[in-house]
Amino acid sequence: MEWSPEGDHWLAFEYRQSKLLLNVIGVVKDIPNFADLVCSPEMMNLMSEPVDKTRFYSTSEGSEISFLSFTKIEDIDKHILNENQLESMDVQAMKIYGNTNIFKYKLWFKNFIKYQQLDSLKNLIQAKYSASMLDVLEWDCVESSKYFEKPQYVAFNFVKLDKVRAFRDYLKDKFQISLDISEVEDKENFALVSQLATAAIISIIVLGVFCYIVFLFFLIRSHIESIKQNIGTFMAFGLSNKAIEKVYIFILSKLLFYSIGLGIFVLIIVNLIYRLLHGLDFMLLFHWLILIVIVAYFIIGYLIVRYLVKKHVFIHPEI
Repeated sequence: MEWSPEGDHWLAFEYRQSKLLLNVIGVVKDIPNFADLVCSPEMMNLMSEPVDKTRFYSTSEGSEISFLSFTKIEDIDKHILNENQLESMDVQAMKIYGNTNIFKYKLWFKNFIKYQQLDSLKNLIQAKYSASMLDVLEWDCVESSKYFEKPQYVAFNFVKLDKVRAFRDYLKDKFQISLDISEVEDKENFALVSQLATAAIISIIVLGVFCYIVFLFFLIRSHIESIKQNIGTFMAFGLSNKAIEKVYIFILSKLLFYSIGLGIFVLIIVNLIYRLLHGLDFMLLFHWLILIVIVAYFIIGYLIVRYLVKKHVFIHPEI
């Protein structure tokens, strides 16, 4: 619907298999909190409370009926009801959201029509005049429903929790309002536990990296120490230090790569067995952090291999 300040604009609101016509007083780009419309407190109460309590539309006998039609009916037979003569009819062209044109009809009859007979009468009009009709409820704004009966509250969403206690003290001193911050305290405790767990995980990772470096350093050094005679033999046959260095770096790096790959393969097998037995993963293997750790371990191992090979080849060329 294109909004313009001239003329009335209406919204046909679905209510109990009928339509409530709500007057649109303004159209905005969006409404906060994913709402579709803003209405008065009276309308909110009328829509949420039982009809027998609010009585904002009549369910008793009456001589007036209303309905909406997409097609214009030029004239309605005054004797459409044999025992009840049609006294007058009012037609109003309306602009309703979602439809270009629609017509609202009000019919006044000589005698009362029972509320239970309205549906059959509207079906009769629809069949006789080939009109596409919508049932509409005529309603009144009830003053007794002006104020909200259900408790209301104001919610505050804090991005950071460090000011919540100060806000609680301010409400207590300024307005004598006691603010329950038990949920905030729970979140603070959870945040503290999360920070402690994160610190523990980081400490374990650092300790693991340190143990890995120490173990790998002494393992490779002891291996190179055990093959000193082989290195000396190669040098006696005329191999240069650079060639020996490249060969041993390649061999040890390949062994390092295979050992890391074997460890990953074992973890995958354990993870699959655990999933078959329990329906859950033993640990999250395919994650970018895991990939970073694996690459970091390989780089650290390669640097240790390179350092030790260079040290023993160049410092002890006489071997």
